[in-house]
Amino acid sequence: MKSIGFYFNRIKSISLRELLLYRTYQFINQNVKLKYFVNKDFSKIKSVNNNLVSWKSTAIDFDSNYDIFEKVSVNLYGEIDWLSDPLTGKRHSLMYFTLYNKQNYELYGDVKYLSDIGRFHFLPFMALDYANNGSTVSLDYIEKHVSNFSKNVKFLHSIHWTSGIEIAIRNINFTYTLLILEKADCKEANLIKELKELIVKGVTFIKNNLSLYSSANNHLLAELCALAMYNLIFEKQSKYIRMFLKEVDSQFNEDGVNFELSTGYHAEALDYAVVVISMIKHMGRDLEFEIHKLRHKLIAAGSFLFHCEAFGPSHFGDCDDGHLIYPFMDKKFDYHQSILQSVDILYKTRYCKEFDIDSRNFLIFGDNVDSEVLEKEAEEPNDIVFDDSGYIFLYDKPNSAKFTFDFGAIGDNLLSAHGHSDQLAFTLTINGEPVIVDNGTFQYHERYKDLRNYFRGIYAHNTIAVNGENHAKILTRMSWTKTNKAILHKYENKNNVVTISASSNLFEKRFGIIIVRNIEYNKDDSNIFIFDEIINVEGKEVVIDSILNINPSLKQIKKANNKLVLENGVVIEVLNKRDELSYFSGNLNPILGWYSDKFEHKLEGVTVINKFKTAENRKSGYKITY
Repeated sequence: MKSIGFYFNRIKSISLRELLLYRTYQFINQNVKLKYFVNKDFSKIKSVNNNLVSWKSTAIDFDSNYDIFEKVSVNLYGEIDWLSDPLTGKRHSLMYFTLYNKQNYELYGDVKYLSDIGRFHFLPFMALDYANNGSTVSLDYIEKHVSNFSKNVKFLHSIHWTSGIEIAIRNINFTYTLLILEKADCKEANLIKELKELIVKGVTFIKNNLSLYSSANNHLLAELCALAMYNLIFEKQSKYIRMFLKEVDSQFNEDGVNFELSTGYHAEALDYAVVVISMIKHMGRDLEFEIHKLRHKLIAAGSFLFHCEAFGPSHFGDCDDGHLIYPFMDKKFDYHQSILQSVDILYKTRYCKEFDIDSRNFLIFGDNVDSEVLEKEAEEPNDIVFDDSGYIFLYDKPNSAKFTFDFGAIGDNLLSAHGHSDQLAFTLTINGEPVIVDNGTFQYHERYKDLRNYFRGIYAHNTIAVNGENHAKILTRMSWTKTNKAILHKYENKNNVVTISASSNLFEKRFGIIIVRNIEYNKDDSNIFIFDEIINVEGKEVVIDSILNINPSLKQIKKANNKLVLENGVVIEVLNKRDELSYFSGNLNPILGWYSDKFEHKLEGVTVINKFKTAENRKSGYKITY
């Protein structure tokens, strides 16, 4: 059971309407209808609709070792224990899915490891290994894994049946596997039957457990993606296809940015859209009007991801390195570049750096890629403002430099589950190497609660804290109180000099403080000035922390109280002579100076803080030269 505090904070974040109309219905659905009244005879399996995609042109370089978060490897040509955490070996007993407390590490380990292997990312690529390479070994182990999962993971009675998004991703990988095997005229009738049964079980669960109201983020998109794929592959209906396309429209802002304000989940949401739209085209379904309505948004969504990747990666919000389709055997696979490649194939843009079709896009599009796309010149990044969502990207092309500025809210308007306390934060990348950085995500698990709160908190971002507080209050490990965007007062771009002014009022109600951040970026001189104004409305003394986080892989040549010089020539100086810099690396009390460049990995970082007290208006800031 979860703690009373969790439920109290969760209830605080939802509406009375949701509590009465949805959560009550959900409880009855899960504990009565699904448990006792849903038809659990899955033997009447529908045939697959005509499938126009083919996968004949490319041999698959298959690898039987499946790595999870670079922490543990699973041998796909061996037996998989579907009830055991691959990392710790902790084995869960079968019980009804609502009874598990998945944050109980002592009982279950970190369920993300078990969930990851349970997504069956590997199965479609094993099927391609059989279909295109003639590997009977892969076919044998497809049969074994599917059969063992069916036998050992009882419907509704395992951790594998606790999460709609995990079941949805599993269903989609089962679906691609089934399509490939049927296209290859696979004669293993029992395998085909078991795959279909598992898909129908997944659909039954998802239909009765849709993530609605405050849960309607990427989880709902994944669930509707699986139901839309079921409509496409097994039925002539369009109900869930239309629901999915409508939800895509709802979850992407007008400027193309996903409403969760997270680069990682923006990519995943775009992945779901690509998969369904490509399958609509493969199946020849008449939904051109609905697809065309989304064209502008999804091209804009590709543009945002393109700018996040241009001149080196930029990250906003959470990222758990999750995928829908994951060609794990390709050690050079770049998920974000792959999704850009998908957008290019669908819309004839050219956001992707290279255009050799990767294994993920081969699975999605098969041999049906228009050769015209390959001939287009790659897009060049130019300065851009995503005004609806609150992001600015600036480029100094001769020096291969990128500066980002975040004036958005903290996550979406539901729970802000994947938002970070990063309002008015900036980052700097030079020659593809992050210099002033967002410190990443690291982990979601309850056992890492303090680190979870640090990495999504204000001190892991290059912004300003008042009295040591975040921009919003943390409610649970996956929710914040609601926030608003900062106000963008000025954006001017003339003669290679960009001027920005924005203000945040998120500290005004608590402390009487308004933060105004002014930026002047002179590209010709390779100078960035950060001018900060602390407006003390009430005249009460507050503690201000102006925070910078530096890429820990960069050696510090000079570390003084008013200047920091890095090995790549970047110089950071304070503008106010009264200000002094303090340095933190790997601190545990308080937690400061940690960096995570991928999920489940962390290392000692470098946090630089300019701390001062003031009971009046105060100016501070930095000059950054590169």
